[in-house]
Amino acid sequence: MQLPLVLIIVASLAAGEYLSPEPASDVALSLLLSLVLAASVAAAAFVIARRTQLRVEQAASEEQLERAIRGGESLQRLHAMFWLTTTAAILYALEWPAVVRDYLAPRSIVLLDELLLLTPALATLLLSWTAFATVARRRLAWPAALRQGILQMRARAAGELAPVLAPALAMALVCDVVRLGCPDLVARGGAWIIYLPAVLILALAFPLLLAVSWKTSPFPAGELRDALHAAATAGGVRLRRIRVWRTRYANAFVCGWGPLRTVYLSQPLLDLLDRGQLLAVFRHETAHLRLGHAATRMLAAVLPLLAFLAARRWLDLLGEIPPAAEVGLYAAAALLTAVYLACGFAAIARRLELDADRWAAQQTPDTAQQLISALDTLAAHSGEDSSRGGWLHPSLDTRVGWLEMYLQAKPRPVSQQSRTVVLVAAVVFLGLIVAPWRTAVSPLPEVSRQAQGEDRSADNGATRSMADSP
Repeated sequence: MQLPLVLIIVASLAAGEYLSPEPASDVALSLLLSLVLAASVAAAAFVIARRTQLRVEQAASEEQLERAIRGGESLQRLHAMFWLTTTAAILYALEWPAVVRDYLAPRSIVLLDELLLLTPALATLLLSWTAFATVARRRLAWPAALRQGILQMRARAAGELAPVLAPALAMALVCDVVRLGCPDLVARGGAWIIYLPAVLILALAFPLLLAVSWKTSPFPAGELRDALHAAATAGGVRLRRIRVWRTRYANAFVCGWGPLRTVYLSQPLLDLLDRGQLLAVFRHETAHLRLGHAATRMLAAVLPLLAFLAARRWLDLLGEIPPAAEVGLYAAAALLTAVYLACGFAAIARRLELDADRWAAQQTPDTAQQLISALDTLAAHSGEDSSRGGWLHPSLDTRVGWLEMYLQAKPRPVSQQSRTVVLVAAVVFLGLIVAPWRTAVSPLPEVSRQAQGEDRSADNGATRSMADSP
């Protein structure tokens, strides 16, 4: 669900920021059709959840139960596509951004227009999550089932939505404050001086956001925690924080910088894996710290922003851009960003996962085999197709095959190719951003100075001649 969330939030905010100056053609019709489409998304979620639940209850064999569960998962994926399509229709076909701009939210109130722009996407998403969770508890009375569904929706929003939405809104807040407080700076194309530090601060503060929105607790003291810290130290990683993540997913991840670097191990993961498997998974996570993958990911994530700022800086040198062309420019930027996130950023993130597997496998003789065993255990527990990967993770089959090739071949150093490519791209874009500014403030060439001096001398001579004439 991460990629659709990122895409729809980017599309919603971009549609409002860079829309056509033309007003909405029919406000009442736009509002009515938007409400109908939003209600249809929530109703579809209820129907899918109810149908899946009935098929699960009527299953007379393990094969039928498996088929019912698989069918429900396929329908939920179709529902996600329906949600994306419906939200795009509300944003672009029904002119929702124009309605917000002209009738609902004056731009003088920070964040109000962004929140209203996101309302169609977020309202339908939260209603759908509530419907799925409520139907799953249909054995309870409807009021109790609805209360439980709302509680699960809130937990899911905190776990999946908040880490994506909060940074986007924080950056939108920065943009609004700069636009209202420093209009001259924006007009000169110098807002990047504030935007880039803001992005860096948000990246540094991301672990604090997770600590607030997720249910976590310190890893309990004992022999296992000592073994985890010893594994990190043996790999050359200084780590202070290991936390248990209270969720229904068996997962592990790492984030943070400096003293905030934290490895999160979910409770289902701790329940599933034995000591050797857990240490292998932990070494994979510490590999991300040892290889600097957090910085690589951050730079890779902001590459579209850097590219956009660079392009805008150089286009500003050509003079004022017509409004229609500017709308097309920003629409193209939003589309290219979506394509990059879906393909380029995903490819970089998946390669980093494989590099972390290879680094972990080099730490002890049995880590590679233990990691393969852990991945097989997780695949059996999830019941998902092990040949299908996620947005930021390769498939379990790919990772197992990678590790098996490592066991059969002579170990090679971990490649840093992805990190190098991202770093070079970031430096190039930063150079393109700064270059026009340096050109604008650089001193005049010596030839120009001499020419100006000659012009001033000629002017003075002409003035004296005029003064001497009768």
